[in-house]
Amino acid sequence: MILRSICFFLLFAGPSVAFCAPSLFWVSDPVFPGESVLTVGDGFKDGMRVAVRQRSVALSDGGAKTDKGSSWTDVEPLQVSEKSVKFIIPANFIKGVYEVRIGKGTDTVAGMINEPVIYWVQGDAGKSAFPAGWIRLVGRSLNVTEASPVLSLIIADGAGERTLKAVRSSLWEAQFSIPADMSPGRYVIRYGLSEQGPRFWVTAGDIEIIGRGVEGKSPFNVKDHGARGDGSVDDTAAVRMAIDAARNSGGGTIYFPRGRYMLTDTIVIPQNISLQGERRDLVNVIWPDRETPLQFLLYGYNHFALSDMTIYASNHGHVIASDLTPSDKGAPGNVKIERVTIRANAYRGHLKPEQVDSRFRESLKASSGGYDTIRLGGENIILTDSDVYGSGRALFLFKPKNAYIARNLLYNGRWGWYVITGADGVIFEDNVITGGDLMSTGGGINNLGDVAASKNVLFSRNKFTLMHGWDREAVTSDAGGGYYYGPVRSLSKNVLELQEEPVAKQEAKNGWKYAGVFILGGKGMGQYGQVDRLEGKNVYLDRPWKVQPDETSVITITMMQQNYIFSDNDFVDAGMGIQFYGTSVGHIVSGNRSTRTGGFVARGQWYRHFQPSWYCQFLDNEILEGNIYRSGPNNAIQSGEAVIGVYGFQKEPNAAPLSIGSIVRRNHLHSNSHIEVIGAGKKSPGMRDVIVENNIIENADRGIIVDEGSRDVLIRGNMFKNIKSYELPAGSGLIHYH
Repeated sequence: MILRSICFFLLFAGPSVAFCAPSLFWVSDPVFPGESVLTVGDGFKDGMRVAVRQRSVALSDGGAKTDKGSSWTDVEPLQVSEKSVKFIIPANFIKGVYEVRIGKGTDTVAGMINEPVIYWVQGDAGKSAFPAGWIRLVGRSLNVTEASPVLSLIIADGAGERTLKAVRSSLWEAQFSIPADMSPGRYVIRYGLSEQGPRFWVTAGDIEIIGRGVEGKSPFNVKDHGARGDGSVDDTAAVRMAIDAARNSGGGTIYFPRGRYMLTDTIVIPQNISLQGERRDLVNVIWPDRETPLQFLLYGYNHFALSDMTIYASNHGHVIASDLTPSDKGAPGNVKIERVTIRANAYRGHLKPEQVDSRFRESLKASSGGYDTIRLGGENIILTDSDVYGSGRALFLFKPKNAYIARNLLYNGRWGWYVITGADGVIFEDNVITGGDLMSTGGGINNLGDVAASKNVLFSRNKFTLMHGWDREAVTSDAGGGYYYGPVRSLSKNVLELQEEPVAKQEAKNGWKYAGVFILGGKGMGQYGQVDRLEGKNVYLDRPWKVQPDETSVITITMMQQNYIFSDNDFVDAGMGIQFYGTSVGHIVSGNRSTRTGGFVARGQWYRHFQPSWYCQFLDNEILEGNIYRSGPNNAIQSGEAVIGVYGFQKEPNAAPLSIGSIVRRNHLHSNSHIEVIGAGKKSPGMRDVIVENNIIENADRGIIVDEGSRDVLIRGNMFKNIKSYELPAGSGLIHYH
């Protein structure tokens, strides 16, 4: 029998403060009628009133309407502290956009709930789009009304407007097809929640529609330049001659008709050159085995393409690579790889054990995961419909901006993983990532190297499986270290003076530009900005504070990772499904499924510096099979249950919470798994403001664990079946359901 839990309010009294007008820093959404909302800010207190009203509602015909005149409905706050207010959207409301008003008398603050928030806009040409191409919007609460969103494209000079209907939409994204007759130019974008009637509009930036160009030059056929294509004669010189001919004519396509082309050296692809096979199953490009691997097999600086061929190699370095940083050839990026199969295996054939060992050790000189099968950097990277099997890391993207990685099979090799470093707009969807070796691990998103910030990543409808090497993480975020921790003095609304020497040199991490600046404790707690520049002890921010810090405030400056969305992915046989390890801001984990992984977690913690986890949400996920073996973060669990967990692991001298604003809602844990809220310390609680609501937990040793280091936790509306125990902080007792 399934029982519904009662509502627990874990309240902790704080110091009394004089009342002033409150401020809002963050409002949790998406949220549906009958569910709880968390607002984080400053200046709240008991006795405040909360009122909400509808701003747009769903219609039965699939549209939506805007209703600015809806009356306000008073709601009873569930929890109130100086830093937060929790309340419920009335159950009789309709799904839509709401407005909230919090305060007392004339001292009130208003905010929007479920208003679409656009993280970034991307086209089929990266930062641009082609006629007959597509535009994608990625963000939060993009279609909470379940309507049919529309996109209004207004030409920059206001001379015309085109309205497009979404071909696909969800809470996290909306996709639109561009008409083939769309005129090139720059367009201002507005996003609306309905295709008919009054609309709830939000501005979404702009995009340029660019012409596809005119096919002119005939392709440069490698056989016309002497290539045999029989797999037995070295065709390197012939291929280079074809490339030189194309380069001398200003660019073009190097065409490989059906055949097997043996190459013995690196092929450099100049700018504006494409290598295209007749069809991938008809064209093989092969490199014979060699004792010392070439560092690169195919190398392009930028602005090149590769399509429709199969690549074979034995002992190899990086298979397909581009520039990662600017050079005399220009900025990296603008690379397209489509319909390419790679079969690169340094361990193929009759190798002796000592040869295997030698090749493996040599590969680790390239990176901790060996050589990269595909290694690209810069903006406008496209990798689609390819089958990528290599000896080490399957994919390395460095500072990708507006990258599109879709419908690929990616195999991590010996100790291999996949790497996305310093993202700024990456759509990674419909891929299968498989451990192709008993030592294969997973991969993730990071700020390693000179990267101080990463943002705007969508992982959707991917499958991750067979990660058994190293830490076994299917997806992890990573970036240890930081620049400063301690007190500050506010010089103006966007300038701080550090009161102590920073722990890291200013030159590191590319001058720390875009690093996160977080007010961990004291006045203004819960706010964050990013570094615009550093001048001595002065930190110039990219935005003003809503509430100015004072002598009580403690900040941390560390790597920023924000706005990662993981939706509808499958995770099978990995140490962790999704793990936010250190800084994580505004991440969403929604609709994912886990089988024999450690589950889904967010960890605010000391990771060679104080790194917060703020405003992360775990919604509608499933743990199908929760028994795990040598799993969990860092392989720390020999045998146990998977978790959906939010953590704030403290370290002296910090006494401020490292995790704020976690939402764990509507998840279904089918077997041997539970929910954890761990602040790791009664004296200095590491967790603050958590909602655990409307989850289903079945067939497990434990249900929901909340420790003494967790403050202002709301546990509401959860359902349990066949659970042995429920653990809450000391004083709350151990609660059993029969």
